[in-house]
Amino acid sequence: MPLDPGILGTGLGALEPVDTEAEGIDNFMTAWEDYFSLASVSGVPTVPGSLNGALSTMRGAMTGVGNQDAAANIIQAAIIAFWGVVAGAAASIWVPPNPVVSATVPPGLGNIGTTIQGIFDSNTAGKLELAVCAVNVANALHPLQLGGIAITQPPPPSGPVPVPIL
Repeated sequence: MPLDPGILGTGLGALEPVDTEAEGIDNFMTAWEDYFSLASVSGVPTVPGSLNGALSTMRGAMTGVGNQDAAANIIQAAIIAFWGVVAGAAASIWVPPNPVVSATVPPGLGNIGTTIQGIFDSNTAGKLELAVCAVNVANALHPLQLGGIAITQPPPPSGPVPVPIL
């Protein structure tokens, strides 16, 4: 099953106001893991537990996300950090019949901060319900996660084959 913005929207929509930034980060991380664990290469999903390193790196990069003025850029930095680990560990994250030998990150990651800041502003101005805000954020983040490429290696004499990370 490929990445599904509905899964991310549902996860983010389940978030409740919390007392500490750490609790908010934990809740975001749960929503992100539920979303990204569905990513596939050649129809093969992630290996259970294989995203732990990327999730840990992402969690560490989210410090300060409780600051409304910096949240969008911090989320961008955290997602870029996550994808950096995913690209480096792709061969152990996805194990399709033709092995993954490398991966590249989606080209739109550098636009996350600006994109979701606009969504945050629109959600706030519209005084929207949390569930609607969450879907808006998920629908903005999802397209920016697309475009990652896994390079697979079929048996010789075939050369490497680029496959989208979906």
